[in-house]
Amino acid sequence: KYDRTNSSQTVKHESLVGLWNDYNRLYADASFPRLIVRYEDLVFHHDYVVSKVCECAGGSLLPTLTMLKDNTKPHGGVTNLKSSVMRYGKIEKRGEGFSNRDLSFAESKISKELMDLFGYKIESNLIQ
Repeated sequence: KYDRTNSSQTVKHESLVGLWNDYNRLYADASFPRLIVRYEDLVFHHDYVVSKVCECAGGSLLPTLTMLKDNTKPHGGVTNLKSSVMRYGKIEKRGEGFSNRDLSFAESKISKELMDLFGYKIESNLIQ
């Protein structure tokens, strides 16, 4: 079980999928202005997305935006631009490292409403 402690309140989540649902639901239902940017949109459409974020904040994109292609952290296990594109750009790669049981569980528990809101599809074809 995953716990989120906020002052005197502790929230328990059924699973990591439950944490994702609850966390993103808080932002989706928030009454304050917010901007949600998907990681994969930054990877595949960084100029467009960053320019829209700048516009939203009342600024504009400088022409010197540079996407770093190498690892930016000294520790191991991080991804760079190329590995991110290779992993997230191919549907068949998205399920790597997950068992059929993991994928079935996620599909049964993840919020379909949030998936639609964020423009995600559940890739049932990943489950064998």
